[in-house]
Order: sequence, then C-alpha cells, then structure tokens
Amino acid sequence: MTLNKSQYALRIAGVINRKDGLQNDLWKGAAMYLHKLPRCIPFVFHEDVPIEQLAQWRPDGMIAHCSYRNLYNKLARLDVPMVNTSGQLDDLPIPTVTLDNIACGTMAARYLLANGYRHFAYLGFLDRQFSLKRLEGFRVAVEESGHDVAVYAGEIPGPPGGDPDEIPGARAFAAWLSDLPDGTGIMVADDPLGLILTQYLRFLEIQPRRRLGIISGHDRQTPSNPTLTAVRQPEERWGYEAARLLLDMMRRPAGRADDIVLPPLGIIERESTTGPATDDPYVVHAMRFISDHAADVISVGDVAKAVSLGRRALERRFANAMRCTILHQIHRAHVELAKQLLFDTDMSMQAVAVESGLSDEKHLRRLFRQLEGTTPNTYRRRHRITG
Repeated sequence: MTLNKSQYALRIAGVINRKDGLQNDLWKGAAMYLHKLPRCIPFVFHEDVPIEQLAQWRPDGMIAHCSYRNLYNKLARLDVPMVNTSGQLDDLPIPTVTLDNIACGTMAARYLLANGYRHFAYLGFLDRQFSLKRLEGFRVAVEESGHDVAVYAGEIPGPPGGDPDEIPGARAFAAWLSDLPDGTGIMVADDPLGLILTQYLRFLEIQPRRRLGIISGHDRQTPSNPTLTAVRQPEERWGYEAARLLLDMMRRPAGRADDIVLPPLGIIERESTTGPATDDPYVVHAMRFISDHAADVISVGDVAKAVSLGRRALERRFANAMRCTILHQIHRAHVELAKQLLFDTDMSMQAVAVESGLSDEKHLRRLFRQLEGTTPNTYRRRHRITG
C-alpha cells in the first residue's frame, strides 16, 4: 500500500512485550512520531497476540521487537511492511533499528579506564547478540590499553540466600567473584544482571573493601545497592526512528531499507563507581571534589586546596593513579555534565556552558571537540528527537 490514499486511516501496529520496560519506552518514541501524522492510528499489541486477532485489525505496517524468531515468523505471515527494534537476530530480511552495542561496550571500558581501574571483568549473556557485541566493544577497548578481561562463562545464578548449593551456579559464581583482583571494573550486560551482582557482593561481603566498580550496559534505574552507574541509551529516539523508517518504506516500497544503528548517549554515574579504583586517599578526595563541582569553575589549585596537599605533590599522585592529569579530569567532568544538559534541556549553548562550569560557549566548543570529536550542536542534533 502507499500513503496517498487520503481517505484511508493508516493503521500502524506495535508488537512488543508489555512487561519489558525498554520495549514500552521504544513504543512511546514510535508513538511520538506516528501521532504527528494525519489519519494515523497507532495501536500496541502484546507479542502473544494471536495472529488472527492482529490480522482482523488489518495493520498497514508494523513495528515489532523481534527478539526471537518465532515472533518474526508469525508476523511475517501478514505480509505488510515491518521494522524490527531488537538486535538479537541479525539475519532477518527486514530492517532493524537498534543500539550500537559495540560502542556501548567501548564507552563502558573507557569510563572505567578513566577512573583508574586496571583490572576488568564482564558478566553477560554469552548466547545473546546484544551482550556479545557489548563484550566485543568492552574487550577491544580494554585490550588496547594493555589489559585483559575476565569473562564469566558459567551459569548465572538467581538471587543469593540460604545454602549456595541449593541455587544452581551460585557456588561457581561466588568463586569467580572472590578471585577478581582488588580494583576490578566490572561491566554487566544490563541492569538485572547488575542487581544480581550487587546482591552477591553484599552477600559475600566483598564490596566495598575491594573497591570493585560496576557499570551496566543499559540504564533502567534498577533499585540496587549500590545504585548502578550505567550507559544511557536513546530509547525514545530508537522507537521514533523505527516509526520514521517504517513510513519511509511505505512511501517507497521497492527494495529493503538499510538498518539504523544509534550511538549510546553517555554515562550516568552512580554509587557503584563512586571514587576511583585507588587506595590513595588524596586522589579519592580529589576525584570526589571534581565530580561534586562539575557545575562550578574550578582549577587544579582549587582541587589541591580542597584535599590539603601541595599542587605538584597531588599532580604526581594523581597521574600515577589515574594515568591522566587533574586538568583533564576537570575538563571531562564539565563535558559529561554538558552532554546531559544538551540532551535533556533546550538551553542555549551559552547557558549550557555556564551551567557546566565553563566560562563561555567558545570554551565549551573547544573542550567538546577535544574530548568528543564533535561540536555541542552536532551532538544535540544527533541524539535528540527531531521532527
């Protein structure tokens, strides 16, 4: 069908698992685009919907999270244009809009490296594409820095409690955690795994004395203890781009459309990586001061004064522990805050600069180019939903 039938109400079906928070957020983004279209009726169905019921609704196009093949096979029977929003299957004959999971792993590794971690581990699903790609990006970035990644390959257990022998995989998992060196930065594929990990660390009384840091590959704001630092994903834009791609396909039905891969947005820092992976109290204090004052204009001298140590002495200790200068860490804190403001607000560039502890827009542009390889304007256009 085409979109030139003005008398026709366009029906777009979303087929998702309604119990999955990510999929619900993706559909919200898709609906934001679809609601702009005249005479368009978007409607969401649970993935278990009988095909007869879906066929009776007569969709003109579908956006589906095809994380397993049987769902795609069922929906394909309707023979209407369809866009997939799951990266689990990479050989479907329909276009996919998904996250750049390799970039997600790379971003997590670089964050841990910048915070002084020199031992690394990965906990994920070794039979799922999204997790394997996050591992790939994580491992390459870590190995390029001259380090190795300890990957857990055993059965991931359920929550701890009682006799570990009664929980499949619990004893092997506990042994793996206990063998990790002090100061290990651990990437978990997603928040549910991060929750299990934090529960075992507390159960085994490993954290915080061993200064293990945890970063999740997906920020779902899971109420863990400690709360999880995580990679922020563009959920709403993910769905928005899927809807836009579907409508483009329906306007130009010939040929298969190209996949769209969206970059992660940045790091949301929380308690699971509070403080660097060092036992140097001056460096720990300095890092916390920089983080707490990301919105303020601060200098290296201000940091040295805050930790009650001479500037040159602190610079030597900082470089030894963090492999970067104090000034670089200050700039990084300013830019990370600016990235959040660029995505979450409509502030002018001058206002973003000031609220990020920088003197003016020119300073913001210079640091952004230096640390992100792009301009603030380009970053905002690339990541925010546009018309």
